[in-house]
Amino acid sequence: AEKLVGFPINSPNDINKAAEKIKKMGKSKCVLIKGWMASGEIAQDYLLDEESSWLSLPCVDSKHTHGTGCTLSSAIAAVLAGGKGGVPGHMPTSGNRNQNLDIRSAVVLSKAYVHQGISGGVGIGKGAGPVGQTVWPCDPESFPWATPTHEHGVGDR
Repeated sequence: AEKLVGFPINSPNDINKAAEKIKKMGKSKCVLIKGWMASGEIAQDYLLDEESSWLSLPCVDSKHTHGTGCTLSSAIAAVLAGGKGGVPGHMPTSGNRNQNLDIRSAVVLSKAYVHQGISGGVGIGKGAGPVGQTVWPCDPESFPWATPTHEHGVGDR
């Protein structure tokens, strides 16, 4: 994001400004900036579409985080392209066609998928192992909570 906007991102306010600038650069209706560490215990991503939200989750104690960005973007695309409820592997039936999830829901589900994948990552070789590519999440603890400010995402759910 810093390369796109041309300024360093050192605070939540910088993230907000960067997302606004990126959104204005093209035809994007949604911007997701990931990776803000609100504390040593909470990781937050910033989602800007018609609204803005901070998506917060407890950090997972794992070094197996290789591929989280690629997994997140692929999961979002898969959910948006999916069938029943937007989840791949569930084909629509005649009663639920065109019920795919919106971008905000796709991001939340995909963040839960990556969070679960970090928890299930395995070591391969030396250094950080890949994030686990598992099933779609069903544990409520894997899902982020959304708040209007980054401060609200730092406390308990």
